[in-house]
Amino acid sequence: WVCFWMGWVSSIFLLAQPPTNDNCASASLISFGSPPDPYAVGTFYSDTVDITSATLQAGEYIPSGVPNGKSVWYKFFLPTTRTVRIILRQVGTSIDPTHAGWTLYRTTGCLPGAAEVVDPPIRLMEGYTHACLKRGWYFVQVGANLAASGQIFLELIVSAPRIDAGAEAYYDHMATAQNLGLLSTSSS
Repeated sequence: WVCFWMGWVSSIFLLAQPPTNDNCASASLISFGSPPDPYAVGTFYSDTVDITSATLQAGEYIPSGVPNGKSVWYKFFLPTTRTVRIILRQVGTSIDPTHAGWTLYRTTGCLPGAAEVVDPPIRLMEGYTHACLKRGWYFVQVGANLAASGQIFLELIVSAPRIDAGAEAYYDHMATAQNLGLLSTSSS
């Protein structure tokens, strides 16, 4: 009987562990390409995590309107300007779409605040296209109500930069490479 009870208590304890990306410093890296190629374009996915036992960090900033009972973190690096569509997804339908949302930050460190928010914060489980994200590190904070229970992940659709949205030039993308002519190795 004691062994059964200890096993049951251990199972409950294991289920209650927060996800590995529960705090900003442990944000899950979303890499592009295989092997990781920071210049790759296409559709990329984060790790899937169970947000049920997630927590909030002391001092964690969450924009007004974004569900704020708990959070998990993801990060990615863009080596050049890109158009990026970010979509918060779930496995199944256990989380009400109004009980989770996300915020994108352009920053190099944790914990980001209001000054690093890339507008707009997304107040629902849905997607948004950022037409012109500049080179740099980005953190995605997924916030959820305390009652939210289930598995979530991010889908990122990365495409060529758009000049009409403020991209510096088309030549920073492999599909629109520019011919620079003949390069010489002469030292004279």
